[in-house]
Amino acid sequence: MQCEVNKTGWTTTQKSDVKVTIDVYLRDLRSDAHNYEEVLFDAMQKLIYDNDRYVCQHTTTRYVDKDNPRVEVTVTK
Repeated sequence: MQCEVNKTGWTTTQKSDVKVTIDVYLRDLRSDAHNYEEVLFDAMQKLIYDNDRYVCQHTTTRYVDKDNPRVEVTVTK
């Protein structure tokens, strides 16, 4: 995750609200996309934002892509 953040030039927000969009591409519908939220919010803490309490809005959308399962995260200030 650090490499991707570095590519964007993002600097960690300090006491500033952010919006997070999570697109979860699963192999099939047997998994729950919402299980990814808290793990990602915690992983982005100190890297994207100072504390995950500054996530003021978030959206998680589930898709099926059996050939290329992945998680795509977009954060905006």
